[in-house]
Amino acid sequence: MSENSTAAGDAVRRVRNSRAVRGLARGGYVASGVLHLLIGWLAVQLALGQTEGQADQSGAFRAVARMPGGEALLWLVAVGFTALALWQLATAVVGVPNAENQLAARAKSVAKAVLYGALAVTGVRYAQGTGGGSGSEESLTARVLAMPGGAWLVGAAGLVIVGVGVYHVVKGVRKKFLEDLAGTGGSTVRPVVVRLGQAGYVAKGIALGVVGGLVVAAAVTTDPEQAGGLDEALHTMRDQPYGTVLLLVVGVGIAAFGGYSFARARFARL
Repeated sequence: MSENSTAAGDAVRRVRNSRAVRGLARGGYVASGVLHLLIGWLAVQLALGQTEGQADQSGAFRAVARMPGGEALLWLVAVGFTALALWQLATAVVGVPNAENQLAARAKSVAKAVLYGALAVTGVRYAQGTGGGSGSEESLTARVLAMPGGAWLVGAAGLVIVGVGVYHVVKGVRKKFLEDLAGTGGSTVRPVVVRLGQAGYVAKGIALGVVGGLVVAAAVTTDPEQAGGLDEALHTMRDQPYGTVLLLVVGVGIAAFGGYSFARARFARL
């Protein structure tokens, strides 16, 4: 049994380290860059009063679908995200090199695999013309709130999202994202990449913090309509005092994360 487990682990490690899988995974970071650039652009449009589409992943996928050759691009995006999901799953199986806490590192890899897998599925749906549906956050929150102790579960989920947002802000301010890049502490990248990463992580963190706050509000009021995704969070942000300026800054920051993602496709530690 032990020999079989070792052989399976070696097989997963070989697949994970193969040039083909790594190349496709880097393509996933390119896909992430495209989506974040589009979300940033949609957020800026929202701030300027032009609300033609949702300022979130669904809006970005829809914008790609409307482009000439958008269907083919969506399939490429789906393939890239699928490769990233598989690479993260393989990393969870074989372990994260030099990680101080392997359990936490593996759990983080699994969470990323789920995220990239969901994006891949969304890409396939839009490529097929079926779209991603609407109101999913509210309907899911309503189902959980109807469960025994549902309000506590929703509140806990909201606090986790807020925590992830804070983590992104800290990661951006302290430049911890450089640890994800090739070279010692990302020393091979140019200063512009560092600035893009800082702006991008901070902007994403702020947006996630607002999303988490909306989920917590839904738990406190037991009203699922209070919950929402990124689009609702950006609308909420816009409606605050000086919200237009803040939304413009966040939109540009999210677009900056897209630029950083392109650099990460080149320098990512895979």
